[in-house]
Amino acid sequence: MARPNPFDLSGQVAVVTGGASGMGRAIAVRMREAGSQVVVVDKNPNTKRILKEKGPGDAAVVIADVSEPHAHQDILRRAAEPFGTPTILVNDAGIYPNVAVLDATPEFFDLVYETNLRGLALTSIAFSKLLIAEGGAGSIINIASVDGLKASLPSGLAPYAATKAGVMALTRHMAVELGPQGIAVNGIAPGTVMTEGVLTGLGGREAALEKMAHLVARNPTGRVAEPDDIAKVAVFLASDAASYVRGQTLVVDGGVTLN
Repeated sequence: MARPNPFDLSGQVAVVTGGASGMGRAIAVRMREAGSQVVVVDKNPNTKRILKEKGPGDAAVVIADVSEPHAHQDILRRAAEPFGTPTILVNDAGIYPNVAVLDATPEFFDLVYETNLRGLALTSIAFSKLLIAEGGAGSIINIASVDGLKASLPSGLAPYAATKAGVMALTRHMAVELGPQGIAVNGIAPGTVMTEGVLTGLGGREAALEKMAHLVARNPTGRVAEPDDIAKVAVFLASDAASYVRGQTLVVDGGVTLN
């Protein structure tokens, strides 16, 4: 008798914030391929068109900004309309601004914090309350960063890194509090990933690879991550294959932080 596939997400409903591009869209695609229904939450008004062109074309869409302080219950209510109560939440929405710490204003710190940490926390709370009210079980996957562990650049990412370290701490504490309620909480800390934002900021793929040559030289895999590298780990953490994994933030950087 064949055993069930532990990576099968059939019957699940996954909400992916920041799912219109980059890692978020790759995660949405992989979740759908694994059998889950998918709802993408993104502030980009063109999200529906983007997903139809680049996948997953049958994902439902909620246009919303997780940095808004009182939007999260409404976001989850709208996310539940197409397929029912969400059982998986992937908190990928985030911003990656680069400003030297001596130039960082209170307004800049607020901007980064409101999206990367507060928005993630409040979305998780709204998701958890909805799921608990329905008596269901599920999982939360928080996208952190290796910058929450060590400095990857000589300057410019201090506020961002502080929020990502906060994401890791929040992941641990939410895992302890929500585990008895049937909600698994884990995270992923990617290294550098070839997202659209990175490619645009560095002048295209060839220019990006040239500028990242020092990272490739330190990487045991000999390459820089693609969004799908992160997406496959997200599917693992959402699946029954990770049923005994709690409060962990998996570093997915090809081994760069090892040296």
